[in-house]
Amino acid sequence: MGDDMKATLLFSLKNLLFSFLLLGMVFIGQEIHAQSVKAVTAKVKALADKNDKASPKVKAFIKGTLVTIMTNPVLVSAVKSQNARGISMSDIKKIDDEWKAAEDFLEIHDEMMSSKCADEIRNLAKKYNAIGETFLMDNQGANVCQNELTGDYWQGDETKW
Repeated sequence: MGDDMKATLLFSLKNLLFSFLLLGMVFIGQEIHAQSVKAVTAKVKALADKNDKASPKVKAFIKGTLVTIMTNPVLVSAVKSQNARGISMSDIKKIDDEWKAAEDFLEIHDEMMSSKCADEIRNLAKKYNAIGETFLMDNQGANVCQNELTGDYWQGDETKW
């Protein structure tokens, strides 16, 4: 396979991975029970099958590995825990403003990058080098954990959300 083809495949894979991870984590963040996890994994598998741009290898990766990542007990547990905290939107926006204005490393940065969840995301990113910046969000779009420092705390105001 030529370098151009590899670069195109990697770009496509990163976009697909992000889309499917986001779909799974957003859904898991909002509806956390076994039926919902089963429903979203079925939906992701169906979307992979319908995607005519994805090669059979990419589809197999999405339907196998990616679904496994989306249902990872460490990640699901972290989302459940943060959702249960019931952080108000005004508090989320306050943290987001502080995050964006910070010139130094904040305590919340450390929390987001040093948890069991963050360790799991870093391990996944190392294992699957197509996964770059990775962060997990709760049911309001606030970061739960991440492998690299993001530009802001609240993702809920962005198009991807």
